[in-house]
Amino acid sequence: MEEALLEALDRALAARGFKTRNEWFRAQVRQVLEEETDRKRLSQLLDRLAMEGVTEEDVLHMVKGWRARKSRR
Repeated sequence: MEEALLEALDRALAARGFKTRNEWFRAQVRQVLEEETDRKRLSQLLDRLAMEGVTEEDVLHMVKGWRARKSRR
């Protein structure tokens, strides 16, 4: 049963362009690390905004304004 699962995994990985399970695994780890870095960067930005006196309501107002301008285009 395990052998069949590994063969199915290998076929799926090959279909996605990966040559080996190791290559796929490294790509997955890289993606998780990049997402974590993005989360930390966003968290730092939000912390900085909070320190500068920008409230969550201010951010929501800005986002709604951006969306309204974008939808008019």
